[in-house]
Amino acid sequence: MSDKDPLVEAAEQVGQSIEDAGAAWCRAATMLDYLSWETMEEALGARQAHIIYSRIWEKLAQSGVPHVLAALGMEGKTDFSMHEIGLIAKTFWNTITCPYEVVEETDDIHIGEIAYCAYWENMKLIYGEEKAQDMVNKGMGATTSNYYQAIIKALGKWDDIYATQDRCICLGDEKCRVVFKKRNPKFKDMTENL
Repeated sequence: MSDKDPLVEAAEQVGQSIEDAGAAWCRAATMLDYLSWETMEEALGARQAHIIYSRIWEKLAQSGVPHVLAALGMEGKTDFSMHEIGLIAKTFWNTITCPYEVVEETDDIHIGEIAYCAYWENMKLIYGEEKAQDMVNKGMGATTSNYYQAIIKALGKWDDIYATQDRCICLGDEKCRVVFKKRNPKFKDMTENL
């Protein structure tokens, strides 16, 4: 049995470069994502489709956490610094071929930006900008915020860290922006009795 990544091995067997294979997988994932949304919307209507679509992405985020932690050598870790949270976010973005830049990081906050989104570029290329825009307008913003919240939940940090993606290229922003911020302990104390 080989220790090589199965994607690398498969690409070599069919004579593709790993770069070409990665681009093909990214394009295929984009197509599957869009077709899943479109099929659910046709069968269930936009509201129910959005609920299920968000749950799928939440499960995807949560199921990816153990693999990302293993890749970063953080298995079994239960306390994460903001720098480590940022590394986890960067790994998730890099997995879908999006370069991630840290623009602010302290003990209390991590902000990362993505200037190029392969997902969005593939959506426009495959379906045309109008169809792609229609899909993202119906659910992308809320779904991406839920995605990062799911990662924080999977890390066991829901009570301590707020997570969101407050800017998206596909929604007209210049860059995507991911924010992780420590929750205010005073606010947490106030809400415990509600």
